[in-house]
Amino acid sequence: GPQVVITDHGVFRFGDDQKMLLTEIYQGTSIDEMQEKCGFKIQASNDLIESPAPSLETLELLRKKLDPNRYYLK
Repeated sequence: GPQVVITDHGVFRFGDDQKMLLTEIYQGTSIDEMQEKCGFKIQASNDLIESPAPSLETLELLRKKLDPNRYYLK
């Protein structure tokens, strides 16, 4: 089965019980905000980390090379 789910607001991984567990949250996002948009109760890891913002170089690569038509990225 899946091992990681990456969303617009964070990263979920699966615990030993096979339930999704929020392990990373993106800057500018809160668990409450994510919960409002989610159809299930979010369980956050005790080791939840805030992911650093991507560098300008990474954003340029994503936007110009990997998704120039902006099908996936805003």
